[in-house]
Amino acid sequence: MAANEEKKDPLTLVNNLHSTLDVNKILEIFYNHLKNIITFDGLSYHNAYIKTHYFMGETSQCQFNFNLSIDEMDLGEFILSRQSQFNDHEIGILEEQLCFLINPLRNAITHYEALHAALHDPLTRLLNRGSLNNTLQREMKMYERSQSPLSLIVMDIDDFKQINDQSGHLVGDDVLRAVADIISQTIRETDVAFRIGGEEFLVLMTNTDINGANILAERLREQVESCHISHKGQNVNFTVSLGIAQYRQNETQHELIARADQAMYQAKRTGKNKVICELIPSD
Repeated sequence: MAANEEKKDPLTLVNNLHSTLDVNKILEIFYNHLKNIITFDGLSYHNAYIKTHYFMGETSQCQFNFNLSIDEMDLGEFILSRQSQFNDHEIGILEEQLCFLINPLRNAITHYEALHAALHDPLTRLLNRGSLNNTLQREMKMYERSQSPLSLIVMDIDDFKQINDQSGHLVGDDVLRAVADIISQTIRETDVAFRIGGEEFLVLMTNTDINGANILAERLREQVESCHISHKGQNVNFTVSLGIAQYRQNETQHELIARADQAMYQAKRTGKNKVICELIPSD
């Protein structure tokens, strides 16, 4: 089989597409294959669910849009563009070729879902305790190279057992989701949030010293204090206690988290609904 014909061979395409579970790699393979089938300027793929936007080539004024799906599963939007309109024959070819793309995309998205489920807390959608170790280890190694400050906020919902006892566990779940939403909406894009226990959360902040962490922690405390959950015609109010620690060179993950935990428990012992910053020792 000639090299050019091999590139057009459906079996070769299918084998190549099924050789990876990386969505971007799948699209790159398909893009290179499609360039041998039909004339176009640019290929774009968008899937908000898996936070993927892929683009190759150049955007042109005439576009062919196709929403990919299988068994009611949304696989994203595929866009092909060029200067001139695609005719019916070309659209037929494109639809035929897109059939080869659907199953590999579904497999890749299903793989993403499995990884996402393993790393995220299903109730709050934040990262879970299991994903904290790798993330923190990576950032601590980055610190050793860059010496850029690294800080943690540990926060715990005050009197959470009382909320569950008085209002029920469904309301307790609503409170957990509300706190998680506040965290997600308040932290910066460079910060990473985790649910690390029943009612305990952690925020990891890169390039942030203890003073910067304190500003964010106070903002979080104020946002939670002003929030409430409606239950049987009444407002359920709640607060959080927060502790902060800044990474010290050569300490372990356990030591860093333990110092933030200790600061948080001090906040609880001294009145709750407050932020305690652990002081960085002088050299």
